[in-house]
Amino acid sequence: VPIPDDEATRMDGAAELEEFLCLWTKVQAVKQDILDNMNEDLIEWTLTTNNVYSAKSAYDIQFKTRIPSPALANVWKIKAEGKVKIFMWTLLQNRLWTADRLLRRNWDHHDSCCNCDQVIESAIHLILRCPYAKEVWHSFSSTNQLVARYAREASSIVGWWEKVFSHHRKKVEAFQICTTSVYIAWNIWNERNRRLFQHESLPVQRLCNIISDEICLLKEAWE
Repeated sequence: VPIPDDEATRMDGAAELEEFLCLWTKVQAVKQDILDNMNEDLIEWTLTTNNVYSAKSAYDIQFKTRIPSPALANVWKIKAEGKVKIFMWTLLQNRLWTADRLLRRNWDHHDSCCNCDQVIESAIHLILRCPYAKEVWHSFSSTNQLVARYAREASSIVGWWEKVFSHHRKKVEAFQICTTSVYIAWNIWNERNRRLFQHESLPVQRLCNIISDEICLLKEAWE
């Protein structure tokens, strides 16, 4: 049976009061002893010799603990602009801010893929499986069958990239397959951003023309 609050806190005799005061005195003594022997808290960074934080030490530990990935390292070997290489590096780690990742963080996001408006946006859907993306890839099948085939048959972004990069050692194929593939992916991402942020869209053929022009200019610059 629960004890009423007034009965739970009542002390009926001098003995109980004396016991309470004795206990209270001991608690205060222990508390004061702890405070007297307590050193001031310090914040130290254990990754430097002087225990002071530095951006370099944080950067170093981040990459020292990362598992090496040949697929990531290969990104920097392709013939492409720096911004396109960074895009590919981000894509291969599934770090593009697509709707599925925004949703997991409860951040504002578009409810479906901006390029097809059919399903929730993910990296593999946006770049390889979206109907709009499939049309773009297919548009290059007449001049570059492997580019279209690798995109069509891919089951993952990394798997697609590994097949694409396997051609990088041959100069002609490096442009025809590697460079073309990454610029298609890059421009599909740009089209997504154009629709999301500028509320403008390009038809497939117009986007393909832009991709072809970019590759031609890059090839001329490289030669």
